[in-house]
Amino acid sequence: MGEIVDQHREVRRCAQEIIAAHVVARDLKLRDRLIDEYLDDHGDDMVNTVCGFINHHLSHVVNRELAEACYFAMSSTLGDLIDMVSELSGCPVAEIISELVEVVYVPEDGTEQDARQANLGLAAAQTCLIAHVVVRAGGQPWGIQKNLDLDDMCAVVHQFGALLYVVANRPGVPAAALVKGLLAHVERILVAHASANLLPVSEYVAKTWQALALSDVR
Repeated sequence: MGEIVDQHREVRRCAQEIIAAHVVARDLKLRDRLIDEYLDDHGDDMVNTVCGFINHHLSHVVNRELAEACYFAMSSTLGDLIDMVSELSGCPVAEIISELVEVVYVPEDGTEQDARQANLGLAAAQTCLIAHVVVRAGGQPWGIQKNLDLDDMCAVVHQFGALLYVVANRPGVPAAALVKGLLAHVERILVAHASANLLPVSEYVAKTWQALALSDVR
């Protein structure tokens, strides 16, 4: 168990270096070198760690007060990721969406009621995702989010977060391209949080990394 935790922390620290090079130093050559180096060492774990960063800041912290903002941020992130995976793999967006609509959530723990609630949330997220893609393609908005109460919207954001990993782990997609594409969303998240805390991005990132380092030694 300890080895797994240490491995997770090592991958996370590598991701932090990549994020800092992209967001703080704005050194794309350094960023790309780090991506190539760390993907050789950690492979798909690096992609999942960057997804985890986005998921944590948009899904794990979502509450009624932040529900609508997180909903739009996560739906935009997921939509962009689907477009990127489609372009990189040559697979039509419609096919990727069809696969996501067939996803069923089976929790490792919990009751049958927990599973039912999770899948109700997943079904709502899948419907919202289809509506979002229709709008991105130039169709008329369905306005589904207007019919969701804040608790439902929070549930949808959580399930969007789960679907993020499904899309990112689609076979045959270059991991380096995925990481680079996802970093644009990481940057938007960090800029928004820095602004909300009235801090420069560099200072906010430093404080965030320091908090993570302190949590590692507890």
